[in-house]
Amino acid sequence: MKPMLRDAHGPLLRAVARTMQAGEDRQLPMMTIESVACHDWASATFVGQRHVIALCLTGADAADAATRVAAQIGEIDIPLAGHVVADIAVVRIETTVAGVSVVVEALTLVD
Repeated sequence: MKPMLRDAHGPLLRAVARTMQAGEDRQLPMMTIESVACHDWASATFVGQRHVIALCLTGADAADAATRVAAQIGEIDIPLAGHVVADIAVVRIETTVAGVSVVVEALTLVD
């Protein structure tokens, strides 16, 4: 029987938003979710999900926020009931006409 996997996108998005807000007073960029994808993942010993979250940041500090997220995302605690974040990273930052595009990939495992 396949295990029921709790949706981890919400906690992952909140963690990214918290990382953008960390630090000294600055105008926070607006964050728009461009796309969210989730695929089941398994190895010989673990079961989980791969997540890809694409965001668009706009505002005066969008580039700084994207850089801060990329530098800190792997170090923050992301509590997920019944799951563990095995890996999370910003895999792409790109300046576009719309703003700064940030792509976050994560692997969550059933605890």
